Amino acid sequence: MHIHPSTFWAILAALTLYTLVLLGLSYRAKRRSGESGYFDAGKKLSPTTVFLMVTALWTSSTIAMEIDTGFADGWSAVWLGASTALLSILVSWLAPRFLRLGYTTNSELLGRAYGPLVRRLTGVVIGATFPIFAMSNALFAGYFLHALLGWPLWFSLVATTFLLLATVQFAGLESLAAIQGVNLVFILLALGLLVVLVHGLPAHPLTVGHHPSPVANATILVWLGTNLLNVFSAQAEFQAVVAAKNARRAQLAVLASSLFVGLVVFAATWVGRQARIDLGAVPGGGLSAVSHLVLTQASPLEAVLIAVGIWGLALTWCGPLLFSGAVSLGRDAISASVRWTKMALVGEAGLMISLALWRPDALAWWSVFGLTVRNAGVVGPTLALLLWGDRVPRWSVVGAIGAGIAAGVGLNAATGFSAVHFLWGINPMWISQTVSLVVLAFGRWWSSPHRSESALWLAIALGLLMAEASGNVLPVSLRGITLLATSGLFFALTHLVLEHAKKASNSKPSWQLLDDNVASE
Repeated sequence: MHIHPSTFWAILAALTLYTLVLLGLSYRAKRRSGESGYFDAGKKLSPTTVFLMVTALWTSSTIAMEIDTGFADGWSAVWLGASTALLSILVSWLAPRFLRLGYTTNSELLGRAYGPLVRRLTGVVIGATFPIFAMSNALFAGYFLHALLGWPLWFSLVATTFLLLATVQFAGLESLAAIQGVNLVFILLALGLLVVLVHGLPAHPLTVGHHPSPVANATILVWLGTNLLNVFSAQAEFQAVVAAKNARRAQLAVLASSLFVGLVVFAATWVGRQARIDLGAVPGGGLSAVSHLVLTQASPLEAVLIAVGIWGLALTWCGPLLFSGAVSLGRDAISASVRWTKMALVGEAGLMISLALWRPDALAWWSVFGLTVRNAGVVGPTLALLLWGDRVPRWSVVGAIGAGIAAGVGLNAATGFSAVHFLWGINPMWISQTVSLVVLAFGRWWSSPHRSESALWLAIALGLLMAEASGNVLPVSLRGITLLATSGLFFALTHLVLEHAKKASNSKPSWQLLDDNVASE
């Protein structure tokens, strides 16, 4: 089914005009500040700009997911968006700590604490995984434009990515600050039009009285657990927050943004759920159903505005992620210059297109695989830095990154990189993060002067926790997140036991301290 030629040309003209407006805004940002604010916008973003950037980021992240999941699972899909809103709230809570540490990226922060090798390793990990996270919305836009305009998927991806490069290349974070508000307006307009479009349509005969099965509790726990881990590596959001000229007001802006994103989650879930009622089960899920409704039910003007909004949806999500990954890869892993960051941005874009075209039907697997690698390489070391500073030996941090990634990739390879079959029924993402946390905790314990006093307690704790995680009492669906929770508890216990041993040593009676001094002489 194809649209009328006049609608085709109207959509093409609207996308062209929209592109020119974004390019103009981005170029004006460059003329205003040059390249001095390429990485941090000169740390002068207003609270309103921070609100718009963070809201645009998470709105574009949740809309496509909620439409698709709401189409399949009904209102229980709200939990997915709620976990994202919770992530953003926790980021606002953690942001002041990162500000005090002089944060610009996770890789730069870890490099200052643990050396250039760790900076380069984490820079490469972030640079390699952020294009994976970006591809979901690029593919959504590609499929939508393919359905409306008949463009080949590869052409839609290349066109979207080229615009991303053109806008971000001008002034980096300044460019994103200049265009994200405009993108957000058209995204919300498109969402509103979709709400109106699906409302009031007659229900499909097969869906009358049908209620989708709710998402399993284990799946909801996975969503919550994944986004709790993402808090410590939400680099694209942190970059916007720490670039504000007033940290306190930026923190409040992020909290307000989280509440607003909650409203977007409900609206997008309703669109997906209502599309299922209107059309019944269709191939391709919720995103395909929405594209079909636009083709068959929308007026020419509605189709034009929705197309612009979905184009903006791709730009709003992909832009910050590719820029953030390019800063880590170009500046932190290669050379601290704008030139190398711009070159890395081109590489990030090429990687996103290549991976998306390689397995376009495996978005869920790509997302989990990217989280497996990114979390093993970044989340554990960042947690260690926040808890212990530079008291973790560098060999332990490098070992945790290498062992965690090797475990995740190796376990995926063992099942042929399957999206549904895992060894022992546990997703490799949980195992790789567990390995990373345990190696870091061991390194902290080994470097402590109080390790002999704490060895027995930690050995008992680790044994009990791992026995609990690997037992057969829990259903298979809960073993992975339980394994991660127990490793997190062991990570925290290592800190508590070492701190207790330190206090106990400092509180020895004076006669015992004297004996220790004599023995040491």
